Amino acid sequence: APEAVTSPAQLKGLYLTQPVFRGEQLTLNRFALPKEQGIRAKLSGFERAVQVPGTADQVLAGTLIEGDRVDVVASLEDPNNNTNVKSSVVLRNLEVLQTEDGENGSTLKSADSNQHAVVLAVTDEQAQRLYYVMKNGDWTLQLRPVKKPKDNGRSVDTFTTVLAGGGK
Repeated sequence: APEAVTSPAQLKGLYLTQPVFRGEQLTLNRFALPKEQGIRAKLSGFERAVQVPGTADQVLAGTLIEGDRVDVVASLEDPNNNTNVKSSVVLRNLEVLQTEDGENGSTLKSADSNQHAVVLAVTDEQAQRLYYVMKNGDWTLQLRPVKKPKDNGRSVDTFTTVLAGGGK
C-alpha cells in the first residue's frame, strides 16, 4: 500500500492518530508529528489540561501568551464563618497551554460571551484546588517572570494583616 511502514525507524518521533487492527497493514497515514496533536502533545505524566473561564482581568486576557507561567491568587471565606476571609497564592507555576488567540488561528470561547478563557496545564490535584477556588471564592491569575522567578514563603493574608502592612 502507499505510505506502507517498512521499518520501525520510520515511526520515530511519530504518534498514532487512528486505531490499528490486527492483521492490518500499517501506513504512515495513521501517524502524526507531536505538534499536530495540539495541546495533547504538551501534556505528559500527571499533567492535565483545564480550560479556565473568567473575566478579562482574571485571566489576563490580551497579556498572556502560550508558554507563560502563572500563579493563582485566591480569596476565600470560611464556610462556617463568613467574616473569616483569607487570601493566598494557592497554585504556583502553572503553564499556559493556550490563550484566546491561540496558535494556528485557534480560538477559545467561554460558554458565557462576557467571559474570556485560558487553558492551563495542571496535575489532577491542582485541578481540584483550582476548581474549588473557581466555585467558592474570588481569584485571579498573576503572571510569573520569565527570568529566574522566585517565590516568597507561603503566606495567608486577612483583614488584619493587610491593614498592618508589611508587604515587601
